[in-house]
Amino acid sequence: MTDNTKKLLNIFDKISLIRECEKAIISEYHKDEMKTPMHMSWGEEAPIASLVEILGDRGQYFGTYRTHALHLSVTNNPTEFFGEMFGKVSGSCGGRGGSMHLCAIDKGMFNSSAIVGGNISVAVGAAYTAKLQQKNIHPVAVFGDGATDAGTFWESLNLAGLHQLPMVFLCLDNDLAVHTSDDVRKGLNWRNLESVVESFGISYHEVESADASVVMEAIQKMVQNDLEHGRPCFLRAKWFRLLEHVGIDTDFEAGYRKKPSDEELFNWDPLEQTRNSLISMQVSSEDLVNIEKENKQRAYAAIQSARKAEFADIKSILEHV
Repeated sequence: MTDNTKKLLNIFDKISLIRECEKAIISEYHKDEMKTPMHMSWGEEAPIASLVEILGDRGQYFGTYRTHALHLSVTNNPTEFFGEMFGKVSGSCGGRGGSMHLCAIDKGMFNSSAIVGGNISVAVGAAYTAKLQQKNIHPVAVFGDGATDAGTFWESLNLAGLHQLPMVFLCLDNDLAVHTSDDVRKGLNWRNLESVVESFGISYHEVESADASVVMEAIQKMVQNDLEHGRPCFLRAKWFRLLEHVGIDTDFEAGYRKKPSDEELFNWDPLEQTRNSLISMQVSSEDLVNIEKENKQRAYAAIQSARKAEFADIKSILEHV
């Protein structure tokens, strides 16, 4: 098995864990034990899992409010994940974070902000620190394309380019900001984003695939050709949001977007597309199914652990504030 096949298998494992945890959320959410509103990651798993796999310990991650894929990719810990979903002390934030504010500082995942674009400038500050201290660390700002409407996004690009900060801007582009498409809300020609980003002195990269083998290759080139040479990078990764903006259901009946065909949905499913690539690399489908079974068991074991865990004492409410 080649090194790239091993990496892709690790990425598939991450994607599978994210998917099984979110399937468990959908199955259990009606019991009203998880009080947090859910911003699901279904569909965006490939670029996040791939970037975490490629950067390894060199990555520092600053997420937006859609945090499930990032947290599980970085931590590989569904017990801490569901501890947060249930608001229990077993969560990585002691039950304070919920779905939108996950972090795992000991693993390199720092703040996740529900303020659209609010994490981007913080990642720039971390990258400036890494450069001053000459550390081999690459902060990553993870955000949706809706955050590019915010002033802090453009200010952050300017500073990162000006000081050539060793960081990644990961723009997860699903063509939507909640229910609003690009053409309604953007004065900028979004198709011309490459020249705009590069005008700040930042290398621009783009990938339009749910297949993690394609995404991984694009990230490897970006890291080797630019990031490892101290150049800030912008990666625009297309994805399809299957579920509603906030919640566990599909919402095609709402009328703001057209429901894709079954074939289109399959083509935009990171789990299935990555499975096909691994099978083409002579990884057995049985091995992949076993990975999924194990991750399903881990997800439900984590739910049971969260149910048994304690809520935080009221006296701790002001800790970490």
